[in-house]
Amino acid sequence: MCGEDVEPDNFCFDKRLLSYQSWKGAQSPKSLASAGFVYTQVGDTVKCIFCNVRINKWKSSDVPLDEHLRWSKDCVYAVLLQRKPTCRGEVNATFICNY
Repeated sequence: MCGEDVEPDNFCFDKRLLSYQSWKGAQSPKSLASAGFVYTQVGDTVKCIFCNVRINKWKSSDVPLDEHLRWSKDCVYAVLLQRKPTCRGEVNATFICNY
């Protein structure tokens, strides 16, 4: 379920969001962190802390959750976000963080 090199702190939305301080991409740090990604600090590459998928070469029209599911259709976190529209982003991540 989780990436092998997962940092426990990155389960928390706020911790993931902090990784984007030097992010220059078109997607908002909030939308990327909400989709389970941390910024790798290399180009525009982000990594899911749950399934370990890495995504880069973002286009301005790309939606983080859609791209997450495109490249890692079985990621439990992304699938849950997709299925529970009332439990997206910060709410879900905060629950996981406080659990």
